[in-house]
Amino acid sequence: MKILFLNLPYKFAISRSSRWPEKTKSGTMYYPYWLCYAAGVCMDRGYDVELVDCIVKKMSTEDVVELVKQSAPDYIMGEITTSTCFHDYETLSAIKKAYPQGKIIIGGTHATALSERVLEECPDIDVIVRQEYDFTLDEVMKAGADLSDVLGVTWRCDGQIVKNPDRPWTEDLDELPFVSKVYEKFLDVNDYCYAFARKPMIQIFSARGCPFRCNFCSYPETMSGRCFRKRSVKSFVDELEYIAVHMPYIQEIFIEDDTFTVDKKRVLEICDEIERRGLKLVWSCNTRADLPYEVMAKMKEAGCRLLVVGYESGNQKVLDETRKGIKLEDSLAFAQNTKKLGIKVFGCFMIGLKGDDLSTIEDTFRFAKKVYANEVFFQQAV
Repeated sequence: MKILFLNLPYKFAISRSSRWPEKTKSGTMYYPYWLCYAAGVCMDRGYDVELVDCIVKKMSTEDVVELVKQSAPDYIMGEITTSTCFHDYETLSAIKKAYPQGKIIIGGTHATALSERVLEECPDIDVIVRQEYDFTLDEVMKAGADLSDVLGVTWRCDGQIVKNPDRPWTEDLDELPFVSKVYEKFLDVNDYCYAFARKPMIQIFSARGCPFRCNFCSYPETMSGRCFRKRSVKSFVDELEYIAVHMPYIQEIFIEDDTFTVDKKRVLEICDEIERRGLKLVWSCNTRADLPYEVMAKMKEAGCRLLVVGYESGNQKVLDETRKGIKLEDSLAFAQNTKKLGIKVFGCFMIGLKGDDLSTIEDTFRFAKKVYANEVFFQQAV
């Protein structure tokens, strides 16, 4: 059985895997990592797998239709986002018209949040796989036409749209393949970059889920959940070592966890294991502004070059409204500690949060000047 994974084409470069999928002026391009993790699982299960990133290849809808006909898959798997969905529907309809025998499966944040609506809007989509879908996809293909017993899917049954119960979160993340191997097989690492990272870079996960309660983030609500789950230290450092040995051209590893530093004891263990194995790595990660100095110092020793931190606002009242649980004093201390240790910082702020007005936005701009960030990013809340 063959499955074709497609990062669907669009009018311009866009990162569907990003927490804010949009066109960036900086040239940032995320790996399609959700698709790649699922592709890795399917490879491990013995399926014939093909994966194509139509965005970086600058393919048109017509190009993709020809690709599908030549590939002749049983299943076609892609993702849609809120900002691209109507263009994606047109692409999927063109695929279905040219290749009706292929079942179309769709995942991603938008499809998870509005699965029934998506099936109503695009009759050419056969199945939605909600939330993290690494193992759901395998069950869909094994089940065939009757998906009644498959958790985490929204599907068509006898002319009706049926939303099955959610699938439990994957607890043992060591079951997942090394996504770096999938990148290596199907993608050109030079096509992907962060504006703040050394190139070529690579994105991997050490954990999934975020236990914090920020009210503006879509990932915990759609893809990864609030339940923090982690790979074993051995599994994660094994992948770091694989990258160091088999992909020595990688200049920076970005740990894409919502918050890599949730479990600080584990972070210290990972750093110890990196040093014990003698791995000379450059890496960066997402963190919070309440990261203790001693943990930060250990991360620096183990190769951490840069921290991406969500400062969000320079006004405490607005910051409290986000339920982030951070004080402005935490952010100032974080800035001082990173400067002392020589760790670079990419600081993220949001404009238009609940409670924001011209005065609080000006507070945020003034605060951004105080935190010594090497680069700052201002995102509009919508």
